[in-house]
Formats: sequence, C-alpha cells, structure tokens
Amino acid sequence: MFTFADSLNQNLIDEFNSPGPYYTSYPSLGKWTPTIQEEDYKQALLKFMPDVENEDTGLYIHFPYCPKQCYFCICNVSISKDREKINGFFQYLLREIDMLFKFFEKSGKKLRITDIHLGGGTPSYMTEEELTTLVNRLRNWINIDELEEFSMEFDPRSATLSKLKLAKELGINRISMGIQDFKQEIQEAVNRVHSFEFIDSLLTPEVRSLFQGINFDVLYGLPLQTRDSFLETIDLVKKLSPDRVTLLQYAHVPDVNKHMKILDKYDMPDDQEKAWFFFDAIDSFNKSGWEHIGIDHFAKSSDKLVSAKNKNALKRTFIGFQSGKLNNLLGIGPSSTLKLNDHYFQNICNLEDYVTSISAGKFPIGNGYKMSNDDLIRREVIEKILCESRLNFEEIEEKYEIDFSFYFEEELLALDKFVKMKVAFKNENGLVLTDLGAGFKRHICRIFDKFFKIDQGYKIHGTGNKRTRLTL
Repeated sequence: MFTFADSLNQNLIDEFNSPGPYYTSYPSLGKWTPTIQEEDYKQALLKFMPDVENEDTGLYIHFPYCPKQCYFCICNVSISKDREKINGFFQYLLREIDMLFKFFEKSGKKLRITDIHLGGGTPSYMTEEELTTLVNRLRNWINIDELEEFSMEFDPRSATLSKLKLAKELGINRISMGIQDFKQEIQEAVNRVHSFEFIDSLLTPEVRSLFQGINFDVLYGLPLQTRDSFLETIDLVKKLSPDRVTLLQYAHVPDVNKHMKILDKYDMPDDQEKAWFFFDAIDSFNKSGWEHIGIDHFAKSSDKLVSAKNKNALKRTFIGFQSGKLNNLLGIGPSSTLKLNDHYFQNICNLEDYVTSISAGKFPIGNGYKMSNDDLIRREVIEKILCESRLNFEEIEEKYEIDFSFYFEEELLALDKFVKMKVAFKNENGLVLTDLGAGFKRHICRIFDKFFKIDQGYKIHGTGNKRTRLTL
C-alpha cells in the first residue's frame, strides 16, 4: 500500500510548504476588485435567469455571531452575547433572503436550489426560535424536502440534543463540527475546550441516526502541537467515525487577526513539522477506510463524495468539495462569496455597512470579478486537476477551441518538474497525477494560475467564506 511516509523527500516537503492558493475559486479572492458592485450582480442574475430552472445552484448563508473568541479563527465573526443585537442583525439576514428570491419572482423565474449550507460564525449559537424562523423563511421560496443536502455547522458546545433534533425536524440532513484538536492544553491555549469524552457522549446512536452524515473539521499547525500529539488526535477522530473530515492548516497571521497575538507565547510547529502533520494524517485515514477526496477532504467509502470522485463528478466550491450537483453558488449574509457562471461576488464584510445596504433595499455586494475567456479556460484546467486528478488536453481543446500545446506551452514545460518528482506523468491524452500527486494538487494548479505566475505575492485571504473578523 502506498504511503507518503515511505515516498517523501526533502525536495517534496519544501515544495509542499511553498505558498499558494487552495483554489476554492479561480482566480482567488485576492484578485477580486471593489469596482464590481450591485449593478454588476443584478446583470449577472439576469443573465443567469434564462437557464435558472435547469441549473443546480447552492445557497450559502453566513451567520457571523459567536459567544466567545477562538484564538485560531480567521472567519468572519462578531463576538457578542447580546441577544437583542444578534436578533436585530437576524432580521436583516431574513430581508436579504427575500430580496434575492423576489428578484427572481419579479422576472417570472423560480430559482432552483439543490443544496444549502448554513455557516459562520456559529450557526448553532442561534436560538431554536431563530433557527426555526430562518428555515421557515427559506421554505417560503425553496422546497426544503427536495434538497440534495442541507448542512449546518455546529459548535459542539452549543449542540444540545434538543437543537439537534430540531435541526432534523427542520430538514437539515448533515451537520459539521469544529473539532480542531483533542489535546487539552492545546484546546485551552486556543480557547476552545471540548473533550473527546464530551463529543463521544454527544454523538449517540440516536443523534447519528438523525442525519445523512456528520463532518469534522480538524486543524493542524496549532500552537503546542507535535507530530505525535496530532496523530493521537487523528486516532481519536477515527474512533468517533465521522463520515467526512476536513483537514485545514492553521494560518498564524496576528498582523491581520489581532486576537492571534495571544498565541505568540506558545511554541509553534515549524513548516517541516506541519507538512508531516498533513501527510501523517493522510496515511492514517487511508489505512482506516477514509478516502482522500482531494487537498484537505476525506470521506468514508459509503459517502457520496467517494461515489462522485469515482465518477469524475466532484465540484470544488467555496465550501469545499461537493458531490457534483453545484454549478453555481449564491450567498446570503456578510462576507458570503458567490459564483454565477462567469462572475464572482462577495457580500460586504463589515456588519454596519451590510445593514446599511439591506436597509436601502440594495444587494450588499462589496467586490467581485468578471472572468475573461482565458480565466474560464484556466479555471476549467484547475478544476479538472483538483477534482479528477487528471487533465485531458483534447477535452479542453474541443470545449474552448484552442491548441492546448500552443496555448499552454510554458505551463507544459513547467510541469516537467513535477514529472521528475513522480508527482504526475504525461501520456498520449494529457496529464495524470500519481498517488504521490494527491498531496500536491494545488501546487500543480499553480502552474496554470496566471496571477500567481505574474505576482507570486498576491494576497491569499483564506478559503471561501472565511476571511476577516467583523465588528458590530
């Protein structure tokens, strides 16, 4: 059986640690511009509408509030225990939902939503009344019972049995929990304490039976983590047997997120250690029946992500790998990121500005990006590598009417480095990633990223909807 432990060398470790995007979009958020605003969004919606009934479209809803600050967090959050303030914001979230669907209604079109993801922040920090109100508002516009997937992020510390049962009753069929690490001293350092025993007691057979699947988020590169301690966390995660695991690297950026400065007093793993955390985890999951879906996602063989992978039907979105249903993703709430065919948009991050925009009856668009034909070609190439672990040159040539070898002459020469590293090989059809290449997908994608090539310092803001801290 292939293992990274037996296959890596220092050159590969150094390559893994080289900077670059995680490609939840191409181009990444750092290249979007504030010159794209509400009118551009409306025009993109109008262009989208003729095919809207045939499109598979997802909806992301961002609830930004948390009761306390986790010191590792890079998400768009506002810390508050003022329920009056939170409920006041909540009314604007509901208004934005109505604004979006009324826009389609006025044109005589019905928006077909197949997937919903409720994220944050801490969506499980909503009261049961707020959660019920939110889903009922969605029911005004969406057939919740026909959704492929309706997922919600739960902080285990606010995941009461009553709220979990309510989620099921409301139509939520998948939950995600931020586990991060199980070592107590690390949890105390990052201000997020929930023991293995607590999670184990929470995920009873009854709770597990409520949902199609349970996802865990795990962080590597946290202060005080060691290679041995992180493997202990991975072993405990496997004992809890989630259906999916997302393995994310902690980004220590105290100059951007001031709350992270409190972690400066702790020992931090270096880049070499962090690389081994990641590859050790892949080997451990692979040996125990979880399949490496791509980059940072793992799933049990019974999960539909594995089926989608085997059928070359995966999609890479702002919320990670999806099972192939989503062609576009709309967003509600501050900082949400949206994909509409050849456009990207992001909602305003600042809560005060978000509320002002909704109060004025305006879509709260803060920035975005309009793709060129070259961008579309490169996005397709990158998505093929990420989702299929291969690249068929002829498919790209036929779809975009280009000569691949001429169009990507420089890129094909640059790929030789990865061929020599045995991360990929070329055949008569194109490029195929090896088992070793599964750990280097995003690094290969960088070759086709014109922005990374032009400006290797272009700012990476994180993945998808998790970006900067909010205040209100």
